[in-house]
Amino acid sequence: MTNEEIFPSYVALWRRLPIEDLWVHYGPDLYGEVGAFQHDGQGGFKRPEIVIVRPHYIDEDEPSLERSDGKPVNLQAEMFTFAHEYGHYLSFIGGTTEEIWQEYHRAAVHRDELLNDMPAGDRIIETLAGGLSDREKDVIVAEERRAWELGRQFVPEALLDQYDDAARHGVHCHKYRLGLDPLWPEDKEFTAARPT
Repeated sequence: MTNEEIFPSYVALWRRLPIEDLWVHYGPDLYGEVGAFQHDGQGGFKRPEIVIVRPHYIDEDEPSLERSDGKPVNLQAEMFTFAHEYGHYLSFIGGTTEEIWQEYHRAAVHRDELLNDMPAGDRIIETLAGGLSDREKDVIVAEERRAWELGRQFVPEALLDQYDDAARHGVHCHKYRLGLDPLWPEDKEFTAARPT
């Protein structure tokens, strides 16, 4: 599908977001991420937020086909990221129980603390594999799977096979970072970015 064919679905997802409860916007790449969901309002508006990372991002909180320098984006990849991050939001607002969400949040905070305290040059995998409990790893992986599953319904039908591949690989990357999966033969390159 072309960007122009995907864009109506992208806009439809953007427009379904309850603006009073969730802020969605483009943002810069701070940690090698392609997107993020933050449930506790650290983005200035004190409400949950979804950030879609774009180089040369557009400051306006409106969906677009281009970066602010006029270059087109890979809207298919961005649509997958957006649906996945929206899946985290759906999990947060009732796609899972409050108890499970809070357990995930504690594990994610612990993960982020380990990464923030990691000396330069240390390896993420060893830091996370040795620093997180087996239960913390399990709840992080479960939330990643849940977010991919909950976001799937917003992806155009013609892209569902590719989305499912992206979901499989996305969960694998989290498992790899946590020391639970080896690299796969098809992993040409692996980014050791902070997890989202």
